Amino acid sequence: MKRIAAVTGATGFVGRHLCAHLERSGWEVRGVVREESRKPLPDGVTRIPAKLERSSLGKAFGSAEVVFHLAGVTRARNLDAYLPVNVEAARQVGLATRDAAARLVHVSSQAAAGCGTVEHPRLESDLPHPVSDYGKSKLLGEEAIRGIEGLEWIIARPSAVYGPRDRDFQALARLVGRGVFPRTCPPDTAYSMIFVEDLTRLLEALARSPQAARRVFFVCHPTPVTSDDLLQALAGMFGRPCRSIPIPKILLWLVMSLGRPGFFFGRPPLLTESRYRELTAGSFVCSSDRLRRLTGPIEMTSLSRGLKESHAWYSS
Repeated sequence: MKRIAAVTGATGFVGRHLCAHLERSGWEVRGVVREESRKPLPDGVTRIPAKLERSSLGKAFGSAEVVFHLAGVTRARNLDAYLPVNVEAARQVGLATRDAAARLVHVSSQAAAGCGTVEHPRLESDLPHPVSDYGKSKLLGEEAIRGIEGLEWIIARPSAVYGPRDRDFQALARLVGRGVFPRTCPPDTAYSMIFVEDLTRLLEALARSPQAARRVFFVCHPTPVTSDDLLQALAGMFGRPCRSIPIPKILLWLVMSLGRPGFFFGRPPLLTESRYRELTAGSFVCSSDRLRRLTGPIEMTSLSRGLKESHAWYSS
């Protein structure tokens, strides 16, 4: 018999990739989507419309071995606007997972932990210090999951994720293709990143590992990427010189402020206050040592290869 997995946020950037990966790996996959959603799911994935409420998730989670919770809000006006989905809905998913006697892989974010540098990467044992409202809401979501007695949970904190279908990264690639790289931080500012296909493989590895239960894991490529590394890789992909244009903090703040009214018209801006705080906070580097000790050596996608695969999708 096939192992059964339910995935919330199945039509999102990471959720769709995860559904496709699990289906290829032999799982029976149930994609949990909003009742009004018409977005497609990968072939072979069963579509189950449901609210993120304990009472509505029984059909989706029944007889499932693992629930992957990816649904969340990444752009909101303020902390209070993040809480209904990133905290309360996470708690509801956790309760429904416990009802189904399944294991929960709760996909949080490095933003829940805060900054780290190449010299001192953020560790899972460090006291969390999120710099944005988004990060605070993801940390509160983690705490809600931890507080559910009798639930077998795993918390994954992916770093910055990129790959095919990532519309935000697509915008940057288009600018670089025109010879422009908007730099919002110093060239040596470093970030942990991960290609989306690597992330999906590692999430499945966590779901399968008995030793992962009730533990927190950063999920990222072991080698951080600086802003200059990213510029050089993108310029090399297009085979043309690219001009780096520093963007002053005051200009970022102005763009953020002008975009705020979009929330009231159902069009969240690309640059939110949370994103502004993260862009101006410095390096975001975390350590994947705990995860690699659990999974053993796993070949990871290089930045250049990941960018080429992403660009191939954008261009198709």
